[in-house]
Amino acid sequence: MQFEYQAYSRAKSKHSSDLIPDIRLLWKALNTERADSLAGYFRKPALRRAYLGYYLPLYVSKIASLLESLPISWEKPSILDLGAGPLSATWAAQRVYGQLGECMAVDREIGAMRSGFEFVEELTGQRTPVRLVQANLKGPTYFWKPSFKPDLVIMAHVLNEFGSGARHLEAKLSLIESAMALLGSQGVLLIVEPAARVMARDLMALRDQIMAQGEYRILAPCPQIDRCPLLVNRENWCHRELKVERSAELKKVDQTIGFDREFLKCSYLVLARRDYEQKASHERVVSGLMTAKGIHRRYVCTPEGLLTAAERVEPGHAILRDLMRGDAVQMQKWSKNLVKISKES
Repeated sequence: MQFEYQAYSRAKSKHSSDLIPDIRLLWKALNTERADSLAGYFRKPALRRAYLGYYLPLYVSKIASLLESLPISWEKPSILDLGAGPLSATWAAQRVYGQLGECMAVDREIGAMRSGFEFVEELTGQRTPVRLVQANLKGPTYFWKPSFKPDLVIMAHVLNEFGSGARHLEAKLSLIESAMALLGSQGVLLIVEPAARVMARDLMALRDQIMAQGEYRILAPCPQIDRCPLLVNRENWCHRELKVERSAELKKVDQTIGFDREFLKCSYLVLARRDYEQKASHERVVSGLMTAKGIHRRYVCTPEGLLTAAERVEPGHAILRDLMRGDAVQMQKWSKNLVKISKES
C-alpha cells in the first residue's frame, strides 16, 4: 500500500494540474483505443504521469500477488521481463524477492521502459541494474535473447496484443515456445492477461493447446486436467481475484473515477519444462460465491473436472464464504459435515 500511495503522490507532485482527469482520460484510451500503443501514451506527459502514478503501482501489486502465491522460493532470481512497458513485472519481482540477480527487460519501445525505470528509481532511491533492450517480440529471438538463463520469465499483458481468436493461436504459441527455450530446468514462465472474458478465454484455449502438446508442465492455476471445463460454456471464463489494500486517499480517487478496486483481477498461466520438479497440485476455486435458499456454493476445478462445493449459511460455516475466486484449495481437508461436494453436470 505504501508504494501505491508514494507513486501517486510523486506523480501528483510532477505538475500543478489535477491528476484525476488525466487518469480518466488514460482509462478511456486504454479501453477504447487499443490500436494505440503504450508508447503513444508515454509520449504525452499528462498520460505518462497518470500511468506511472496510478496504473503502474496496480500492475506491480497484481503481479507481486501472483508471484507470492506460487509455491516457489528463489534467492536473487534472474528475471526476463518480456513486453516490459514501464517494468511493472520487474518491480513486482523486486518487491517479492528483494535483491534480484541478472535482469533484462524487452519492449519494442524504449521510452516506456526508461520512464518506468527512472520513476521507480527516483521514488525508492534504489538502483536496480536492469538491461533495457528494444526489440520486437514477434521478431527473431536472436534480438532479445539474454546472456543468462532466467529463473523467471514474465509476459504481462503481451499475448492480448496479438489479437483474439484461433487465427492468432500459432503466433502466441511460437512466442511461448521461444520464451520456454530460454529457461533452465527449474525456470518458470508467468503469463498474465486481463481478466476480461474474451482475453481470459483466449488464454484458456491456449492452455488447452499447450496441455494437448504435452511439452510443458502447467503449474497454475490449473489442476492436471486435459481440457478446461469452463471453455464449454461461452459465458464462463477463468480469472483470479486478488485482495488489494488502498490508502484512504487512493480510495477517494477510485470512487471519483468510478473504479471498483476492492480486488485486482487477472487471468494467468504458469508454465515450466517437463523435467520441472513439481509439487502436488491443488484444486482451484473458479467462481464467485453463489447463495440461494440458505446455501453457499462455489465451483471448484479439479483433476476430475468441475465440482460444486456447498455449505449451509450458518454460524461456524465460513469455509466457502471466506475463499476468493482463484484460491488454491485441498478439499480433502474440508470437514464432510460442513461442505458437500457434488459433480457439476
